[in-house]
Amino acid sequence: MSVSSPVQLLVGIVAFNPHSPAVQALQSAINSSNISTVLVQNAAEFLQQKPAAIIIIPPEFSQLAKTAEEISADNEEKGKKFAVEWMKGSVHSIHTQPLGKQTFVCVWGENFSCDAGVRWKSFKHGASMVSSDVGALREALKTIEQIRQSCVATQSGGGAGVPTYTCLYCQQGGLTVEGLWYHTPLYHVNEHNIRTQCPICKEPTSSWAKHLHTAHPPTPEYAEHENAGPCQVYAFALVVVQHPHTKKFLLVQERKEEGFWLPGGRVDPGEGLPQAAVRETLEEAGVRVRLTGVLRTEFSPGKGYCRMRVIFFGEPEDPSQKPKTLPDYESAGAVWASAEEISSLPLRGNEPKVWVEYLKQGGDIYPMSVLAMESAHTAIQATRKCVF
Repeated sequence: MSVSSPVQLLVGIVAFNPHSPAVQALQSAINSSNISTVLVQNAAEFLQQKPAAIIIIPPEFSQLAKTAEEISADNEEKGKKFAVEWMKGSVHSIHTQPLGKQTFVCVWGENFSCDAGVRWKSFKHGASMVSSDVGALREALKTIEQIRQSCVATQSGGGAGVPTYTCLYCQQGGLTVEGLWYHTPLYHVNEHNIRTQCPICKEPTSSWAKHLHTAHPPTPEYAEHENAGPCQVYAFALVVVQHPHTKKFLLVQERKEEGFWLPGGRVDPGEGLPQAAVRETLEEAGVRVRLTGVLRTEFSPGKGYCRMRVIFFGEPEDPSQKPKTLPDYESAGAVWASAEEISSLPLRGNEPKVWVEYLKQGGDIYPMSVLAMESAHTAIQATRKCVF
């Protein structure tokens, strides 16, 4: 964020135990030439000073036990409930004040940061951030400083003619577009969608935070990244088919003298990868195949598109079925070839050799369950090896 001279930040600390080493350590870590911390007893009075942030330090879950013998799973759970209620009351005492929702509130402590359930409740009760990482807190305070600098520059005339806006969540005013862009996710990451007309560009939007983030970023480079549009994905399915009796491999004789290649091709719209693999093998090689595993999944990003390939392993459903010999648009035909024959045949590319060698060296064949539709049942299956 492009800003001018630094501003002073006042940070309040509301602690269950104001004299604990954790409070002293935090003050030492974040106090600087432009950040001063104050231990707060009355949040309502302190908010009149318009602090940059308030840090709430609840008790550690195990601190509430009087003796070592009391520190048990049951007592720690009771301590957790007490600590959450204390945190809830502390946040509530801030948010019920006129300036409360415009104040950045960080709940501090490893117990709160690392416990998923407690972390969830902290945000639900109004925390802007839950952390025990000094570096992350410093970064948040640095961003708040930058937001305030842009507001000060605008109000003092340094940003004459620069429009300012009001946050739709907390009604904080005097924010530049850039300041609003940084303020919204930092202060209101857990707020629900707002359907509204964008105050900046006047466009209707079903999600104000998302629209602000993607339509009004601070730099052209970021705008290009966020608004690149959906990426077109081209998916392909190939199959390494091995005969169960002869151990030979199925090769397709490509058109236009391109040589031999693995059966496979592009996935059609509405088609799954395994279905495409079976269809392409039947079309190009004339053999109905049963897929038994996955050798590799590939994803190659490009400019404006992405290419995805899945290489399957399979065997013919009917080992006695002969490969295709009638030429058509798909291929000139197909043949079963041994590993030794493949090494001397004209190939469209080196891939048939690569996969045969991979299998000869004992490469893993992954279960078909590694590919699934979203929300599909999860099954545990082991990898296996190819038999020559």
